Amino acid sequence: MSSTQTRRRGWQIAVGIAIGGLVIVGLFRLNPYRPVPPANQAGEIDMPAPIGNGGPERFSAGQDIRVEMIDESDGALRAVLTASRLDPLGDHRYTIADPRVTYFHRDGQTIYMRADHGEVYIPSGQEHPEHGSLSGNVEIRLFDPVGAGSAVDVEGDRPVMIGYFESVRFDTTLGQLSTERPIRIVGDEFVVRGVGLDALANLSDASLNSLRITRGRFARYVPSVAIGASRPREKTESRSRPAPRTPPRTSGPPAETASGPQATNRLYRIDFADDVALTRGGRRIESDQLSLWVRLRDNRLPEGAIPQLKDVSKRSSAPGVPFGPALAHAIARFIPAAQPEGEPNEPNDDRLPIELRWSGPMIVTPLDETPSELAGGNHVFMRFSSSPAGQVRISDTETGSTATCAWMEYAATTQIARMGGEGEAGVRLLAPNENLGTVEVRLAMIEVDLGRRSFDIPGPGFADNAETGQRIQWATHASGDLAFDREHVIGVERALFEGAATVISPDGRASGDSLTTTFEPTGGSMRLRRAVFDGHARARGPRQESLDGDRIEVYFEPGQPDADGSSRPVPTLLIATGQVVARQPGSVARCEVLTAELGSIDGTVRADRVELEGAVSFVRDDGSSPRSTATADRIIAHPQQKSAELFGRPDHPAEVTHGGTTLTGPQISLDEIARRVRVFGRGKLVHIEDDQVDRGAPALTLTWMTDMLFDDGEGLIEGYGSIHADLVPDPLGIDTIDAHRVRLIMEPASDMDAPIVATDGAPAWTGLDRRIRTMEIFGSVLYETGGTDAIVRSRRFAEASEGDAPRTLVRAMNLSGARIIADNTSGVLTVPGRGRLLLVDHTPADSARSGDETDLMDPRGMRGAALFDWDNSMQLDRTTGRFAMDRNVHVSHKRAADGGVLYLVCDSLTGTARVADGQTDPGINTIGDLEFVDAVGAVYARWDGRELLCDRIHYDALAGTVRAESNQSSRITLVDPIRAAVIHAQAATWNLDTGEAQLEGTQPVVVPVGPLPGNDGR
Repeated sequence: MSSTQTRRRGWQIAVGIAIGGLVIVGLFRLNPYRPVPPANQAGEIDMPAPIGNGGPERFSAGQDIRVEMIDESDGALRAVLTASRLDPLGDHRYTIADPRVTYFHRDGQTIYMRADHGEVYIPSGQEHPEHGSLSGNVEIRLFDPVGAGSAVDVEGDRPVMIGYFESVRFDTTLGQLSTERPIRIVGDEFVVRGVGLDALANLSDASLNSLRITRGRFARYVPSVAIGASRPREKTESRSRPAPRTPPRTSGPPAETASGPQATNRLYRIDFADDVALTRGGRRIESDQLSLWVRLRDNRLPEGAIPQLKDVSKRSSAPGVPFGPALAHAIARFIPAAQPEGEPNEPNDDRLPIELRWSGPMIVTPLDETPSELAGGNHVFMRFSSSPAGQVRISDTETGSTATCAWMEYAATTQIARMGGEGEAGVRLLAPNENLGTVEVRLAMIEVDLGRRSFDIPGPGFADNAETGQRIQWATHASGDLAFDREHVIGVERALFEGAATVISPDGRASGDSLTTTFEPTGGSMRLRRAVFDGHARARGPRQESLDGDRIEVYFEPGQPDADGSSRPVPTLLIATGQVVARQPGSVARCEVLTAELGSIDGTVRADRVELEGAVSFVRDDGSSPRSTATADRIIAHPQQKSAELFGRPDHPAEVTHGGTTLTGPQISLDEIARRVRVFGRGKLVHIEDDQVDRGAPALTLTWMTDMLFDDGEGLIEGYGSIHADLVPDPLGIDTIDAHRVRLIMEPASDMDAPIVATDGAPAWTGLDRRIRTMEIFGSVLYETGGTDAIVRSRRFAEASEGDAPRTLVRAMNLSGARIIADNTSGVLTVPGRGRLLLVDHTPADSARSGDETDLMDPRGMRGAALFDWDNSMQLDRTTGRFAMDRNVHVSHKRAADGGVLYLVCDSLTGTARVADGQTDPGINTIGDLEFVDAVGAVYARWDGRELLCDRIHYDALAGTVRAESNQSSRITLVDPIRAAVIHAQAATWNLDTGEAQLEGTQPVVVPVGPLPGNDGR
């Protein structure tokens, strides 16, 4: 027997009863043909009495009756009737002993019927019985077709179905077959038991009008061979007592195909009522009623009417996670699966019996029109239903899974199963799992299409796990694809939940307009691989952290195996796109794409790498530390290493702020552990101290072309490449730096200060609200041929007399050198090498301070300016104004009072410059005009056209005097070009204001000096 034929037996339980009834009530409607009376036991031949109209009886008594019957429609042999004896009873009634009927169906099947005896009524003028009965071991046997040229041995060949009856009554006028006694139908793989039968047939076209089993008992289907394997034709002993005569082998007409011109379609509905229970192993379906719709062609199911069927899914202990496996696990418990034709089986429970029990009637009703249940090419349809107050109940004692609904149906040909009920909670599934706990699923309806391997859930629903606190819910629709392991459903391959899809767990919740979950097979079960929230996606954590975006994707990998060898999926990658907003207490980040590589320690998920892309912005303001912000085109953060990289675009560099400090550059690197910030490429640092917010200028502005390093722990700022810095110590001063490299050393950060990078990857640092201790400034001349010196400029201004008037410069200092060191702790400026210093002082002179009419722009009321050059070194103490210069020192001092210039050249120089009144901060430049200068070693001086050579000079700028001295072994030399005189002396003193000079030597001489240029004749 083929696998297709084997499968049909399970669905022909009820239909076979109807076919047998048609044979019984219709056999005498066939015309008799060639009555052949075989030899009796005595070797004599008893011929039937002649048929005539004169006698009271049509038939006479006879033995070993054999009648071949012809189908009037096509002249084919359809049946052979034999009996051991036919006896009239009178009044047109007859008894038949050991009746045997062999019926040949058009499709090649053979139906054989026997009984111990029968009684029939044949009215006058008819050739067939009108009614009658059969009793005693009534059997109906059904045989599959055999090969061409072969005949069925009805006593020796193995039938595929046998019906057992104690007795039956038939009425050919009504086409009725009935019994009140128990009935039993037995096949190779099934048994049907019931009590009472009533069938009505249309004998003209061999169709069934109705069939009713009064009270059902049970039907059992037991697969005898592995489905898909072939079964050899077997001989078997008759299960009834042997007949007195063995009918000869005989064959009927050749079988006609179902699609041939003679094929007839029949539609039936079969209803089982009251206490219906379908069981297989530990699985059970209970309902108030089971309805079955079938389409028959020539009284058999069409080819492919029932594709290969299996029971529910394989047992699986696969663990679940919040994103859908709970629902998948529950669904897989209650849906059948399909296997392709001819595919071998693995050892399983395929041969477990399927039992159907019911206590009410079973009714078979022919249908005139195709019902909706059989539309779309469907040939078999079944539905379990309940009364309005009842429920359809599905249970599995092995797994503890249960389900309840108002109805459950299965379209066998198209392989579509449905469960449904009233309202959102019309279907309730409970699926225990040793890893998941008990999962409860509630929904209005579910449809499973095994042909397409998909499921569909219209309307809202939810899956809940009270033990783990996990829940998934949706508002409008759910659908997905099923996963198969060969013939078994092992879970869901893809699931889509639409309408406010939400996943809730103790660790938080996630939601979106829709949720798509993807699974992959592993070890005979399904493992969550991907979850995608689309449309207004949102995730919430247990500590008020959140993630919003147009789309959130999460990818999973197996976690560490548990004690039983199973492992839960753990998230390994998260991608959020759209208008992404990530929040934590005190901070918020925005971007277009967020990618997080995730890890897990002791079940706690952590972010190992986070990348934000597209218009990235970050704000941290937790109230406990200064406000931090960051903007970039891309940020890569490593929270576990507490580091981050910020990347900008050429037209929009990355920017980081903390408190009053802002850093910009094409790439910014933040390292919390090392407490460092580094900017690669051209960048800018701006720092505004708290008391300078309203000042209009930052305390520090630093730009560079190559690189910048900020070491927060060491308090170090170091920049390279075309450095320019503006330092504004107060509203009336500004210092500028132009150099190739600058190194600023501040007060070290305290361990209690805020970190550079917060634990969530947020950029932050201690900041620059602390004193700069040391500045080292380097010119490019140290690094490249043709380079330039570093330059430090300092400007001091007077307060404007009016709000909008320009400020007046009152003091300036320019300092240049290959290297400049500013120690703000001691207030000392050092140039270890050649350099230049310019001091400009426009503050009012002491003689002009008391005058109300002093004009600050009038040089006669101002202090002067001094220019210094040296070759070896220079030091300037800004707190005292003292300075020292060494080797080839050049000094030019322009006295503001008269515009005169004193020029000095010497080997070394010390002096004092004026310090502003009230000076307290050594980091602020308040150096003004010269007060005193002491030049030593080969001194050359020039003023007012006069030149002086000596060993040392003391220049008192406040008094306007020059004191020149020589060593004991030398003299001073004075050259006076106006008088064309050269004068030698031991010492000399000049009053620059009056032009008078005093020469000292063996003979002191006073030399009158004419008017000095620019003194208006004085």
